[in-house]
Amino acid sequence: MEKRLSSNIVIMQSKELVFINASSSLKTLIIVVSTSSAAGVLPLGIAVTSAESATIIHQGMTKLSQMFPEDAFYGIGSPKKIIIDDSIAERDGLRKTWQTAEILLCTFHFLQIFGDGY
Repeated sequence: MEKRLSSNIVIMQSKELVFINASSSLKTLIIVVSTSSAAGVLPLGIAVTSAESATIIHQGMTKLSQMFPEDAFYGIGSPKKIIIDDSIAERDGLRKTWQTAEILLCTFHFLQIFGDGY
């Protein structure tokens, strides 16, 4: 039986860890949601907005979540952990969307803040 990648049912890793990578250009914010697997990084969804605010990010991630099946993230409905860039809007918007997920700062940004001039 073939399943779509976006169903997340067959991607066990998606329940453990999801990566959120947001980049902006020309007044457009592109948010890529992905997870890891034995095959490498797998995209779970993309949201495109014209503003970076917690409300807009929450609305975008809620719409994206509504496209996932009820048993997404390998049956638990939301990821356990989310790794994000150093963005307060991202953090706050994702907390509203996936309230039980632990939100972590990516290593690069962590070292920029607390590292020795990385």
